[in-house]
Amino acid sequence: EKSPGVAHWVEPQDIYAAPMMAILLPRYIPRMRVVKCSAADICDFMFEKNNAKVCNLRADSLAQLLWYADAAAGQRVLCFDQVLGVVVAALAERLGGLGTVLAPYVGQQSHFIALQHLNMPPEWQDVVVPFPLTDLGDLDRPAREHEQPGFMTEEGKKAFDARLATYAPEERERALQRRRERMARGLRRPDRSAVRRWIKEGCDSLVVAANVDVAAVVGRLWRHLHPSCPFVVFCEFLEPLQECFHDIRKKGSACKLVLAETWNREYQFLPGRSHPAMKMTANGGYVLAGVKADRTRTLDFEQRSWKKQKKGR
Repeated sequence: EKSPGVAHWVEPQDIYAAPMMAILLPRYIPRMRVVKCSAADICDFMFEKNNAKVCNLRADSLAQLLWYADAAAGQRVLCFDQVLGVVVAALAERLGGLGTVLAPYVGQQSHFIALQHLNMPPEWQDVVVPFPLTDLGDLDRPAREHEQPGFMTEEGKKAFDARLATYAPEERERALQRRRERMARGLRRPDRSAVRRWIKEGCDSLVVAANVDVAAVVGRLWRHLHPSCPFVVFCEFLEPLQECFHDIRKKGSACKLVLAETWNREYQFLPGRSHPAMKMTANGGYVLAGVKADRTRTLDFEQRSWKKQKKGR
């Protein structure tokens, strides 16, 4: 029983449980630390979760893509990404809100999941301009009214109103709020005519990360790259890049061609126990890089050089 003169009383079981809880709690309580992630962290996470969806793209392969592409703030980069938007997110992070990333996609909508996971500021996300790959075939066609951002057709308005009529008041308010946010995002994006104008003006860098016919994709995007500008192509298989390498080399449309395999092995650094890790991934994909050359100016350069040599004699 509790003594009347004791102001604070501790139950006997609490006395014995406290030391055990002090020992067991640090062992079994889950701990979490929120860290600001980067494109490399997102790439590692997606590679560990399902490497097939990102075409075996590791963080070291992503670093080589950014290095060969020479992406910097203020540039206009043309990027064809089929690795869940990992390369697009890395380019947007590299530009830092200054520049443009033209991102063509195949299908009805883009699937840049990594761009959403990176949680970048809105001004950084606005540099990414997704557009259908089919727009490259009709650049001279003027943009229609329903292609303008934030525009809704009459059929769409009727369907939206009919769907709202079936909602409860709270659900209706949430649907309207989502619609307003979607309209605001659409108004921040450039219209299709501006995108076509940028593509026709050309880009400062070309980045391709795909698991389809790489040679066909590069051939379709090649004419939109400025001369003397870098390009880089990533694929998890070697044969498509070999075909693209021989095609570019046969045409003589590029110089400083590099076809390499990305290779990475982690090291363990401990006092007296530093050694390479015993396990590593077998393949992180292959990279083809180079600089576009303009063959139309080669003859003029040779003629000027020959005239200078003749004048010197």
